[in-house]
Amino acid sequence: MDSLFRKGEIYENQTKIRKTGGGNLFQPKLGAFYLSHLKRNVIPDSFRNLSVLDSDFRQNDKMYGKVLAFTLAEVLITLGIIGVVAAMTIPTLMANINGLKFRNQFKKSISTLNQAVRMNIANYDFDFSSTHNGITDSMNFYNIFNNNLSGYTYIPHLSDLKVKSGSKEIPYESSFEANSLDLPAFQYMVGYLLSDGSLVGIIDDNHSCELPIGKVLNEDSINNYDSGHLAEFCLGFIDVNGTALPNKEVSCSDPKDETKLAPDKPCVVKNDSKHMTDIFPIIFHDGTVEPVTNAAKYVLETTK
Repeated sequence: MDSLFRKGEIYENQTKIRKTGGGNLFQPKLGAFYLSHLKRNVIPDSFRNLSVLDSDFRQNDKMYGKVLAFTLAEVLITLGIIGVVAAMTIPTLMANINGLKFRNQFKKSISTLNQAVRMNIANYDFDFSSTHNGITDSMNFYNIFNNNLSGYTYIPHLSDLKVKSGSKEIPYESSFEANSLDLPAFQYMVGYLLSDGSLVGIIDDNHSCELPIGKVLNEDSINNYDSGHLAEFCLGFIDVNGTALPNKEVSCSDPKDETKLAPDKPCVVKNDSKHMTDIFPIIFHDGTVEPVTNAAKYVLETTK
């Protein structure tokens, strides 16, 4: 340590060095060396101005003695920025979460219905194409599901369902939005509330839902009476959210693409709260249940 000092430089007045803090030019809290074990009458060349040195170290002592913290203004500004970011991102995040939930639920529900039809064919040897009108006939729509679904609740009239809207209860039918479906009044529709919470709506007097051999499911075959009057008796819907809102049909995102009964021409559906909603139109025919609109078809095909 003596090599740091120039020998022969004697400080004439030892009282001056005491004024700097008793000879301790570097305080321990500053992490520097301590001069008490050195010769107090020797000083390095670089420490010529002791008054400035003393002032600097005392300021540092005061600074290190304080508790550093944010001011109230800084905290409020930070919280404000966090609030703005949250307000911008949370709605999008929630829409993505709901969209993913609706997608997966639709795929699961339509798979459940198709499994019931396959089981009915295996056990009772008939499907939607050979069903008869009337609840008393054993070969009807109801028995396909009654005999093969588990954990369901049968609803004889969808018009009896209620929906919570705020503090009030309103009829489910009044909250229902499905513009592409030409459904009868809900008093003429039955429902199945599945064990996973999905609601399946079926026209009461459906029967003989058959797609003729050689025909594909498209806008013409659905609406053409000669093709099996599919649009009149064989349409339905799956509300993947049960009776809970929004009760709105899934729709195409591009305004140029009208949401319609054209499953052969799928449109794009964005994963947002406006288009990825909870009602999916379906059609029953032969031994299958499948989406009947272009929007619903797109959702099923793009769900992993």
